[in-house]
Amino acid sequence: MTVNSNVQGILKLTTPLHCASPGEHGVNDRGYVVAGKTGRPCTATMHQRILAGGLRDNIPYFPANDLRGRLRRKAAALVMESLAAMGAKVPVDLYAGLCSGAANARPENDLTIEEAVRANRHVYMGLFGGGTRLLRSGFSVQDAVPIVRSTVNAGMVPEGFGDYAEKLLPASSRNDEDGQSQLDGWKLTDVRHILRVDDAMRVLRPKELEAFVESPGETITAYQQSVFQNRKERKETAEEGSATTKTDVGNMVSVQSIIPGTELYFRLDMSDTLTPAQTGLMLTSLVALLNEQALGGWVRTGFGRFKAEHFALTLDGEQTPVFQRGPKGDYELAEALAPYVEAMRSELSALTVPDLLEFFTARKEVKLTKKAKGGANVEAA
Repeated sequence: MTVNSNVQGILKLTTPLHCASPGEHGVNDRGYVVAGKTGRPCTATMHQRILAGGLRDNIPYFPANDLRGRLRRKAAALVMESLAAMGAKVPVDLYAGLCSGAANARPENDLTIEEAVRANRHVYMGLFGGGTRLLRSGFSVQDAVPIVRSTVNAGMVPEGFGDYAEKLLPASSRNDEDGQSQLDGWKLTDVRHILRVDDAMRVLRPKELEAFVESPGETITAYQQSVFQNRKERKETAEEGSATTKTDVGNMVSVQSIIPGTELYFRLDMSDTLTPAQTGLMLTSLVALLNEQALGGWVRTGFGRFKAEHFALTLDGEQTPVFQRGPKGDYELAEALAPYVEAMRSELSALTVPDLLEFFTARKEVKLTKKAKGGANVEAA
């Protein structure tokens, strides 16, 4: 990857953005999301610690690996749509390989020069890499990070990028509980409490229950008694240090998310050796991702929507706008990029299932080495 070929832009959130962080978190008495079993359980969003100008900050972000996976799946869909247009169906192994980069968990290390050269010029494999012999990718994408003083000072965001050439960055400093100077990436998140109501348990609409539920007097009473019994058992087992599974649907969940209005810096670096067709596939996949408007989780409640601003493609040091808005407000590739799209379409139309499948097919014979419990054979390469 080089600085000569890249795509940069800003994802300005218009709704909250949530990308679930692993591990247990909770909301403490001060309303902060902290790690561990503290306060009300909460699904945290992804954060990372950075050091900027000698000051620590803890910033939310959208992971590069998530962006890369989404771009791969958009490109895979373009490949399979082209195959389908020619009447071809893909086997499930190829479908899995195109969408995730590998058809199974048994990679091989005997890549030949011939396959490496062939893959490097391939419209899909040369761009995304992967396959059974772990082909090299032709691009890398960075975490999408908020544009604040700390990320600029840490070198994660170019100084003066986009509108910030003429306006101040949104951040200030503070001291945390132990007196350490700390920046305020934490202000970019909020916690939302989402309530799921059990209509039957609460008997919210008695007339409706009477009209539609069979034997409502008996069944609703029995349902309520089972819920009360389950709650009692859960409380008793919790006091004993064990657990009973919750059975009723009524629930409250807490979700942390990046607040609307936050501007995330996006950068994707491409190899200078990418072909016009590979560049076209990258750009077409990117515009499909932006038009989907569904980054992260909880998109069913409107999360993950954004505006794409200041997106520019740099090739050989020359910069070109990437998008224009279509008549319906969707994103379209700029007319100047049409040659790359045409090159992509030409090479996609020449793809065949056997040629693609070869990149995901093992060369080594799988041997049966031992038997697991129950007499099942265990595979080994």
